[in-house]
Amino acid sequence: MEEYRFRLQQFEVRVAEHERFNSIPGQTSRQGINRFTDYTDDEIRNLGQAPSVDHKRHVAPEDEVYEEIASMVPIDWRSKGAVTPVAD
Repeated sequence: MEEYRFRLQQFEVRVAEHERFNSIPGQTSRQGINRFTDYTDDEIRNLGQAPSVDHKRHVAPEDEVYEEIASMVPIDWRSKGAVTPVAD
């Protein structure tokens, strides 16, 4: 019963967060209930290990960065069947 009450409380907190997020004008997405709604932040973080971030990576000079960005061609991965629709 204690676990049930805890999960219910967490669920109510998340639903309130969803409602607050969804009420912000200009949002291009919406949050809703899914199988993680009664999880805590720590439980969600521990679902998978995120790759470590290398804070000492090389930063290219500005001209090099702009040249690389200018040469990029957008790819629609949907048309190549590489991505699936949003599940949750």
